[in-house]
Amino acid sequence: MKKLFLIISFFNISLLSAQEDWSRSNACEYKNFDNDYLIEQLIKAMTIEDKVGQVIQGDLDFVTPADVKKYKLGYNTSL
Repeated sequence: MKKLFLIISFFNISLLSAQEDWSRSNACEYKNFDNDYLIEQLIKAMTIEDKVGQVIQGDLDFVTPADVKKYKLGYNTSL
């Protein structure tokens, strides 16, 4: 049992010490756009169901992936 604990601990420590490369700049795919215009276009393209799905925050203990798809929770299907 101690050996198993040591092995698991070793892998967890190695995962924690992994370095992430944050040097990449985050570039938006939209070039020369007006935020207000883009937001209005996205909202106009959404259905009422899409808008409601955006504001519902389902609890992971009770929402399944099928529920997310069925009730359009947290994503815009019109894009």
